[in-house]
Amino acid sequence: MLSVNGRLFADWKSITVYLNQQEANNYYRFTATELVSASPPKVLSELQIVPGMTCSVTLGGEFAIAGYVWTRQAALTEKAHGVEITGKGFTAATVNGAASVKGGELTNVTYPELATKILEPYGLKFGPKGAIDMKPFERINVTGQTAWEVLETAARQRNIILGTNPYDPVGKEMWGTAKGFTQGFATVEEGVNILEGRETVSMEFGSGSYLTLAQGAPTPKEWGAKITSQPFGEFASGFAKQLGVAGMFMPIVNMLELPGKKADADKRSGTENTFLSGAQIKVEVVVQGWFNGYGQLWRPWMSIHVRSPSLILDEPLICKSVTFTQDDRGGTRTTLELWNEVSGRRGPTFN
Repeated sequence: MLSVNGRLFADWKSITVYLNQQEANNYYRFTATELVSASPPKVLSELQIVPGMTCSVTLGGEFAIAGYVWTRQAALTEKAHGVEITGKGFTAATVNGAASVKGGELTNVTYPELATKILEPYGLKFGPKGAIDMKPFERINVTGQTAWEVLETAARQRNIILGTNPYDPVGKEMWGTAKGFTQGFATVEEGVNILEGRETVSMEFGSGSYLTLAQGAPTPKEWGAKITSQPFGEFASGFAKQLGVAGMFMPIVNMLELPGKKADADKRSGTENTFLSGAQIKVEVVVQGWFNGYGQLWRPWMSIHVRSPSLILDEPLICKSVTFTQDDRGGTRTTLELWNEVSGRRGPTFN
């Protein structure tokens, strides 16, 4: 059900709601159609919905998303009228909105302190989850950057995964989670509740080291070559070995986006490993309905145990995104996008 400026709209043709981690915001799409007749329209005449209105969506009576109407599209033919409404979560403002702090920079701040300062002007909150890295940043300049650019860049340097709190009924809290953090548990099983399943195992990123070059910030005590010739941060990929193959040698080198030292470069290399390793195994599962076996909506960050002999999978994966849909062709379905970051290992072998 869609609520716009406190008014409920329930008579829809199709629904799509997308919840995710690692992205700045969630979004939704609703469509409605009416056949042209002599009698006045019953639905479209009431759809006085325009971009900028506040909105919220509940699925099966449970909160899913809150934010703003983003677009309204209307179309007509001789026989029918149609309208499509899309909306985004409140955190979408950080994508184009500037990062604004007094003086244009922050010094000696932890990541939660940084995120709180950046989000405060937007009426948003930050919630750290799990044992995130609390090492302070010596200096962060935010001039000329969007709020999301500042948050996401700093998160990479602390191996923090960002996203919207999927449980917040107000929709105004952003999460920053540690590697491997999960909240909630469910199971999907071939022959039980999996309607469709797809798995992609990729060697796109090859094997070798993930290297990060660092350059420190000058201080009265350290300057010149001492800070411009910092050592590498390094994290070795073990993905090919886990598959039982040699793999293609393909080292990756990054530059540290913010001033830092070797420990910061090491952490940045670890972030690269987290995301690239997760991307090397992609699993998509479609199930009937919107609720898991515990009567709850599926949510990002859930630990979902996948049992599928056909996909050679019997292990827990982290839910990266959830797409809820309902239409007159497929009924009510949920598509789960999963990745293998829970334990940093690969369960099945292929040799």
